[in-house]
Amino acid sequence: MVHNNLKTAIISLLLAFQLLLLIIAILKFTEYFPEFYMACLLLSVAVVLMVINSRDNPSYKLALVIPIMLFPVFGGLFYLLFGRGRANRVFHADRERLVTEEQKALSHVCCQTFPANQSLALHFNYIRNNSGYPAYENTECRYFDSGEAFWRQVKAELESAQRYIFLEYFIIAQGRLWDEILDILLRKVSCGVEVRIIYDGLGCVHTLPRKYNQKLNKMGIRCQVYNPFIPVASIWHNIRDHRKIVVIDGHTAFTGGINLADEYVNSISLHGHWKDSGLMLKGAAAWSFAAMFLSLWCTLKESTENYADYLPILGEFTNHCIVQPFSDIPSDQIQLGRDAYLNMISRAEKYIYIMTPYLIIDNETQAVLSLAAKSGVKVCIITPHIGDSWLVHLMTRSYYQGLIENGVSIYEYTPGFVHAKSVVCDDKLAVCGSINFDYRSFYWQLECAVLLHDARCIADMKADFEGTLARCRLVSLHDCYHDKWYNKFLRMLLSIFAPLM
Repeated sequence: MVHNNLKTAIISLLLAFQLLLLIIAILKFTEYFPEFYMACLLLSVAVVLMVINSRDNPSYKLALVIPIMLFPVFGGLFYLLFGRGRANRVFHADRERLVTEEQKALSHVCCQTFPANQSLALHFNYIRNNSGYPAYENTECRYFDSGEAFWRQVKAELESAQRYIFLEYFIIAQGRLWDEILDILLRKVSCGVEVRIIYDGLGCVHTLPRKYNQKLNKMGIRCQVYNPFIPVASIWHNIRDHRKIVVIDGHTAFTGGINLADEYVNSISLHGHWKDSGLMLKGAAAWSFAAMFLSLWCTLKESTENYADYLPILGEFTNHCIVQPFSDIPSDQIQLGRDAYLNMISRAEKYIYIMTPYLIIDNETQAVLSLAAKSGVKVCIITPHIGDSWLVHLMTRSYYQGLIENGVSIYEYTPGFVHAKSVVCDDKLAVCGSINFDYRSFYWQLECAVLLHDARCIADMKADFEGTLARCRLVSLHDCYHDKWYNKFLRMLLSIFAPLM
């Protein structure tokens, strides 16, 4: 822990030093070259006009315009150097490859189906039309209400792998859990099973040694790093691979909020008891996760794959649920993860249950949640009582008052930290995956989830939510009104810049 804190401090100082040097350089130029000063001012005005007329979320526009106007000399220049527009352009080629490769892979196993209810069918069709991911029937689903149960099942399924294993994680941390998983993977490699891993460069910057991917490759595990972290100031660092995926032989897949680290199974305690959730798919829908992984692998490797080599051998399942995995990628104008949530909330007739570690939401999400509650729908949200970041937790609490005033019930999980990302609606619809209710998940990161209709595990998700409520405290308006004045001030200030964080 001390080593990680020192590493964080050094990286932070390096980034701050780079920004300071750039500011000093700009100020010196403006001091000696009035023309440069005027050019910077005009550039800032042009950038503000460009931001205002963009198709970005209004909250994001405001968060950009305020610092540019406060510091007009270098605000516009900073935006051009580090802004999301540049990051989008850099990622655009990757996105095109992702989409193309995924479509090729998904065409091998396509079992497109829709609910009989026309309104629900439109919900599934929206995801199909905007991501290419089909909905499947021949799939069995199982819900896990803890990291401990989730990883026990993953380890059992890994032991049964015959052909290949894919793992894609935002965080992989050295420790007891990783040692157990790595032992299984190495034994499988020795038996001829192909094992591939993708991990995020920033998510693992403190949890894995430098160039750990090279070490894994030497062990026989093929490994790549998504967007390796380099301590150079850039908004590009915000674009992360936040997905959590395990695929075994194409017929079994796991996803959810659970990373590969000891705190997720409560072997160590960082923020009290860690509450999380996950999902296992067996059958046709698991192939979508194989396609997600392979397309990203090809993008990182700048190569192609013969997807037919990884096609699953599928059994038959008698259940008639509809399962639609999907992936959301940054840089486009479609917030697929957010829209999947909003479609569910707007279609709710009785209740909508939400578990999320972060509640840092845009105006549209606030409006839809409030509208549902005002219409008589029971809207309940569970967030952590103990945050994993005081800053992010403070921002989460800044949204409480407005939502509660509109009839939304907010509960905090008193034993510790909720990291689950799940939504349940009216006993018939549910989503489980990696997508938080925050700007980073909605706009910046690669995410994945599963939309479920009439699956038996929806009842398990509902029971988990209602059972978790018993260990929560209801947040009241009295709590919001009588909070300390400096907390209120900080929340008001931070809410303006939430889209950038």
